Amino acid sequence: MNKKTLWILVGIMVIVIVGFVVSHKPKSPELQPKPGANSVTNITFKNTTGDLSVFDKLDGSYSSDATVTHDGSNSIKLSTADPDIITSSARKNNVMGDAGRRVSYWFRFDTLPKRDSSISSVAEASVGSVLAVMMKPTGQIYGFGVNNATPSASAIGTASPNALAVNTWYRISFAYTVVSTTSFRMDVYVNGEHVSRVTNANGTLDRVGTEKISFLARNGVGPKHSFWFDDIYIDDGADFSDPGDIH
Repeated sequence: MNKKTLWILVGIMVIVIVGFVVSHKPKSPELQPKPGANSVTNITFKNTTGDLSVFDKLDGSYSSDATVTHDGSNSIKLSTADPDIITSSARKNNVMGDAGRRVSYWFRFDTLPKRDSSISSVAEASVGSVLAVMMKPTGQIYGFGVNNATPSASAIGTASPNALAVNTWYRISFAYTVVSTTSFRMDVYVNGEHVSRVTNANGTLDRVGTEKISFLARNGVGPKHSFWFDDIYIDDGADFSDPGDIH
């Protein structure tokens, strides 16, 4: 084999190796598929770099916090101002669906809210909320079916028997399906324990078509309140079970 032929072969091998490395480059840790027999859309958000660009919309006071984290180097911090007239939120589009979703995330707060307030919600295309996980001033968690057209008809689930404590990490999860405004179900868990269920037996919705999910520090909960979210997981399970601590 002459030198010219040898160099051609070396060049081909380099191209093959480079192509293999590029094609097998790991996906961003910010948003990547996770395996699971029960899901198709499985995604996780683990804030390891401080980059919040995975979210499609950020409002109010938000930051990537490296001082308070559940697992990893950063969490998502949402805070209210003084006065607390603006809701701070982080929203991800095109990940929810009426046919069934299961969501898990780690949650922490530094002050109890002054009123019942949503900490996460799912909404349709125009950002109208459909279902929400709520927290009471007592620290209890419950599921809520939103009916803004007729607020008195909104569906209110039973509250968790135990209250959440400040400055403590909890894994909040919920699972739901929506068939229509008068046929739906949402189950809520804290640290894997079922704590609340809300269905059409509790009330009605005024819209369907869930598409977006938001994490929230709502206006009216009190000034200078902070909420942290970390290790978010979503899949398309429709069996109302807790997806577990996947991150």
